Amino acid sequence: MDEYIDKQQLISAPREKAEQSKGMVDARNAVLAIANSIEAMPSADVVEVVRCKDCRYFNKTFPLLHLCNLSCMKMEIDDYCSRGERKDG
Repeated sequence: MDEYIDKQQLISAPREKAEQSKGMVDARNAVLAIANSIEAMPSADVVEVVRCKDCRYFNKTFPLLHLCNLSCMKMEIDDYCSRGERKDG
């Protein structure tokens, strides 16, 4: 599964390292310090969603009305829910 990080954390990490190492002249060490700080960041708490159009319960029998075979609710193709299961797996 992919790992996701917070954008603001990624942006602030190099700035913090630059402030801490104003006297550092070795670019390699600076890049390594930045890479290490990014690597140490925790992954964001996210889950992959299955859009209705990719879900096994997506029913497109009627051209203008999309229904969920699981919930019997009307849906849009870009909707998603917590019970979605990908068609191909």
